[in-house]
Amino acid sequence: MHSLQEFLRRYYGASGKRLDEAMLGCRFFQGIPPYSTDIWAMWLRDDVSLAMVPVVLLAERAGVSMPIYRGLVDIFGALLETNFWKTGLTLDRLGLAGMSADEVLRYVEEGTL
Repeated sequence: MHSLQEFLRRYYGASGKRLDEAMLGCRFFQGIPPYSTDIWAMWLRDDVSLAMVPVVLLAERAGVSMPIYRGLVDIFGALLETNFWKTGLTLDRLGLAGMSADEVLRYVEEGTL
């Protein structure tokens, strides 16, 4: 596994002794215009509800503990005054409630139970 700094160097040509230097010197990040906080909040809501919640729930279904991601969902929920565990993309909403990890994997790979 590579560090974020190595990832930035490899894929974006960023350099720096520290991560903040690499990010500040990265042309990709420099090219991102200053968006309003409303846009960032909207993107964060989408990312948390549509990506982080199902990743945590799927990992936990497979027996993998995700305490940091679970904590981030809770923190972002507090900041955005949203209970993402209720409003996010849950296993029930994905049609995966009650399935074992093996059943979920088979459904994803083959489309059948």
